[in-house]
Amino acid sequence: MAKFCSNCGKEVSEGAAFCDGCGNALNGTKANQTSIPKTALLSNAGSVGVYEFLETLEPNLDFIWARSGNDVKAQLLGIGAAFIVDTYILAFNLQNLYICQLSKMSGKEIVNINKYAWSDIKSFTASRAAVGKTLKFTTKHGNLSFRTQKLFSMENQGDRIEKLLALQK
Repeated sequence: MAKFCSNCGKEVSEGAAFCDGCGNALNGTKANQTSIPKTALLSNAGSVGVYEFLETLEPNLDFIWARSGNDVKAQLLGIGAAFIVDTYILAFNLQNLYICQLSKMSGKEIVNINKYAWSDIKSFTASRAAVGKTLKFTTKHGNLSFRTQKLFSMENQGDRIEKLLALQK
């Protein structure tokens, strides 16, 4: 008997934990288990779709909008950099940090998702940049760098960064 995703309606294979189409957790599976989707098609575009998807990963995730810290174009474009350069959502709680890369072409797709336990992060710093703040993570697997990005719908980015800094203490 065929199974279908309750979120997007796509047919899913028997025993799948997540929908290949939208990343929706199936059969009560929670994404905080060992396997998480690597991509996700969002049911709604932009912030709303991202927030809805983050709830499927883990409850009580907070988030920061960011862009690649190594992308010089992002500094020059400022707020207009959204969906032109690599845009990310850094979602976090007391246990984990998720780095979700959004599609440059659409506000309805997350093209890459990486999960890091805080024990995998050796250090984290936040420093002032020309636009926003530079966030640098040193993990067991290498260094990650981002610049915060303030979109019109985003408030309290500074408070969220402070929460993030407090997690490493």
